[in-house]
Amino acid sequence: MSDKTAIANYIRSYLFMKKTLPLYIICFLALFLFTGCKKRETTPIPNSPVIGMSYKVNGVPTESSYTVATMFVSTNQLVISSSSGMSGRGYPEISIQLKNPVIGVNTPFNLSYTESVNPQDFYSATVSQVTITSLTSTDVGGTFQCTCTNSLGNIAVTKNITEGVFYCSVTQQ
Repeated sequence: MSDKTAIANYIRSYLFMKKTLPLYIICFLALFLFTGCKKRETTPIPNSPVIGMSYKVNGVPTESSYTVATMFVSTNQLVISSSSGMSGRGYPEISIQLKNPVIGVNTPFNLSYTESVNPQDFYSATVSQVTITSLTSTDVGGTFQCTCTNSLGNIAVTKNITEGVFYCSVTQQ
């Protein structure tokens, strides 16, 4: 191959690349533009917040701004926690703990309601029911109701929590 032929081939390939390079760039950008992060599809529970928890305490509506669920795989325990503060540091708080959760009616082995850091504002459920309507490795949703009692002092104080609804993502541990 002569030097002239090599130079001519180089010029042809350079011109070809110069013409097609913008096309390659456009295709590359379009690939990322249209196949970027895909929104996870979830099936919300009727009358539930998109993500979060809402309930009534003695008939007064309450909505939590921070709700998370953790599935402890080694013990098959699901813990759903909700609070009204940022990063889970606010009151009121609800914690629901389920062993071997299934879609349908579950009896939590621990359900608590807390109104503040004061011990007299901590209530344990004496009667409770949690119904899970959606349970995947990434999301959980359902309803709950309970009667919680605080036995500190001479008089037991009872809180009735009704119309509880939750839907949130699940972290596996």
